[in-house]
Amino acid sequence: MEPYILQPTSEYPLFITAKRYWIPEFEGNASNPSAQTLIVLHSTSFHKESWEPALEDLFQLASQSGNKTVIREAWAIDCPNHGESATLNRRALSEPGFARCMCCCSPHGFRCLMTYQFLARNMHKLFADLFLLGRMMELMWTFGGEI
Repeated sequence: MEPYILQPTSEYPLFITAKRYWIPEFEGNASNPSAQTLIVLHSTSFHKESWEPALEDLFQLASQSGNKTVIREAWAIDCPNHGESATLNRRALSEPGFARCMCCCSPHGFRCLMTYQFLARNMHKLFADLFLLGRMMELMWTFGGEI
């Protein structure tokens, strides 16, 4: 497990926290262009570590002999107002544009600056920062409980 913190910028004023997960059996997949990088996002009122049991099971299955799934690594990402990200963003989240944001993002910016477009820009910045752009990625996102 390897933690990562994306620092705020003028374009994206919030911290984003992530964790990289991999197992030694995946080290040989690093140069394989068909190996997948898994991106996992949580739903409202959860945090990135919620994925750890599922990733552990998935990694165990993927590392069994005869399995055709090729995984390079997985990245679990906190929404800016959840988990470790929320702690780092405490001050920014009290500002008027973010103070009403209860969920990870809002479809149309309803009373909240964290729209899907805002989150997409954040993900692009994070992927670029982590040199993940251009890799084969699989996105898994739990949507439960969003209002």
